[in-house]
Amino acid sequence: MADPIKPQALPTRLPVLALRNLVLFPGMSVPIRVGRAQSLEAIRQAKQLAQKLEMPIRLIAVLQTSSDVDQNGPVQPDDLYQVGVVCEIERIKGNENEGLQLFIKGLERVRLKDLRPESSEQNSDENLDENSKDNQTATRSDSSPALPVGLASLSAVAVPFGNSDAKVDSNLEPLATVLTTVKESAKQLVEFLPTGSDQLAALIEGIDDLEFLTYVAVANLDTPIEEKQKLLEEPSLRARAARVIEIITRSEER
Repeated sequence: MADPIKPQALPTRLPVLALRNLVLFPGMSVPIRVGRAQSLEAIRQAKQLAQKLEMPIRLIAVLQTSSDVDQNGPVQPDDLYQVGVVCEIERIKGNENEGLQLFIKGLERVRLKDLRPESSEQNSDENLDENSKDNQTATRSDSSPALPVGLASLSAVAVPFGNSDAKVDSNLEPLATVLTTVKESAKQLVEFLPTGSDQLAALIEGIDDLEFLTYVAVANLDTPIEEKQKLLEEPSLRARAARVIEIITRSEER
């Protein structure tokens, strides 16, 4: 199976989509519901940017540091982790009044640099020109919920965040061996899943990329959301793989 995680040609700045109780991983596709006005504005700006640059609709998806933030209220830069994933919106269903159903796919792990508010009325995004700004109001339907005064969507520079130990080190266990070990542990994990285990087992069997395998395993682990975020942020591929094996072993002992 080919490596699904490839470096992306990214714009200078992307809109940010705050996630509640969900960590998106590169290579993984998930459905989400979006109803917060601030998030809807981020999607509008992502659509506008995609049209201008003739690229797919992309945002930076990142977990909130606390689930206590008002579900419909604004998220501030300090409410978000500093590592997220650039995602592509593959499908959009529904309408803004009742909430949108998105199907998003994680593309690449990134650090968020210069995370700041952006608004359609005062658009400082260097990726959007004046014509795009003038047309933004026109592209929003009359029935769309207006962004409250003083509330802005967020945007950030997406800085690619690679693995710190991607190079071959003859003094360490080969990554191919680590891949085999993680794969065997992940197969054991599948046995404890109630549904969809056959498909997941087939997916795991076909993965030949250690990074993607760790993400697939983490996404399916029954572990706290904060732990999943830590694993996303882990710079060492070997350390992440070791932690995944540890969590799976712990789950089997319950």
